[in-house]
Amino acid sequence: EFLSLKELNLNFSNDEFWIQEKVIEILNKQGFCSQNYIEIADSLNISADKLKLLINIAEKDQKIIRINEELLFTSKNFNTLVKEIKNYFMKNNQLTISDFKNIAKTSRKYAVPLLEYFDKKNITYREDNYRKLVWKHSNKHLLWNNIGILKIVILNQLFYLEWEIFMRLL
Repeated sequence: EFLSLKELNLNFSNDEFWIQEKVIEILNKQGFCSQNYIEIADSLNISADKLKLLINIAEKDQKIIRINEELLFTSKNFNTLVKEIKNYFMKNNQLTISDFKNIAKTSRKYAVPLLEYFDKKNITYREDNYRKLVWKHSNKHLLWNNIGILKIVILNQLFYLEWEIFMRLL
């Protein structure tokens, strides 16, 4: 019989709880230039396997986001970055890797996988060498659809008005 991680309810020892909190603290401070789990395990003098398990649990609890085996970020930092990117798009229509690196205060090594994760999560989408905000694109599309519907309604009203005027003239 198999148990999924979702069904598993774990009780941490005080040490394990402290380690997980310390990892989150380290990742919060590192922002988007974080160490991988092996480097963090070395700095905390614990086994990489034990830390990987604790990171898996933190990921399940939505405290940590794992982009790949090398890139780990806290949900707190990621959510802050999402807000900053959305604010950027309030004034701009497109985002370059360079813009993203400046906003995230990171290097290309981290920026490219992060942007791909943004695309995967439908926050942004890639168009040529730029990123655009998904919700901004969707709202524009909806706006144009609504304008089209409005035009049809107005044209229909004008047609009926013209028809009534024409009928009265007869």
